[in-house]
Amino acid sequence: MREADLVVTIGRKLDYQLGYGSSAVFPKARFLRIADNVDELRDGRRGDVELLGGTEGICEALIQAAGNRQPNIDRQWSEGLRATHSERFTSLQKKMSEAVDGIDGLMHPHRLLAAVRDLLHDDMIVVADGGDVLSFARICLPVRTYLDAGVFGCLGVGVPFATAASLVYPKRDVIAIMGDGAF
Repeated sequence: MREADLVVTIGRKLDYQLGYGSSAVFPKARFLRIADNVDELRDGRRGDVELLGGTEGICEALIQAAGNRQPNIDRQWSEGLRATHSERFTSLQKKMSEAVDGIDGLMHPHRLLAAVRDLLHDDMIVVADGGDVLSFARICLPVRTYLDAGVFGCLGVGVPFATAASLVYPKRDVIAIMGDGAF
């Protein structure tokens, strides 16, 4: 994020995952904010350009305006990002395969989520609830359908979300991963 020169948000608030748009996190970046409601444009750092309207239409208009220009990709930078992502992914895979207890002797979330991961299949719905458990689940459980409380959500939504998902999709398996506080 420190290297970014342009950050484009589409229908998204500047939450903790984006350092709230802080100039300490994005020292060189300009922001293009696109949203269909004012709350997603005006939270935290204001955009250098803010576009309010239907996000799909705005994105289509931007593509049309760009025409058939050749992309100006910094290949060395993008390959570096891919390499860093690959290293993180490999490290996570290793931690998940080792799945040992924490240094305090208690079960580490990787151990729990490695066991859960073995049960996952493509059509499964995963609901995560809690603080730390949710943070680990987001990165450790690769599924197509994933729900959690969101950026400023509250604890305790896991059971209701999972129950609702099972009612809406009765033929799909649903699993809720929750921490003790959320439960």
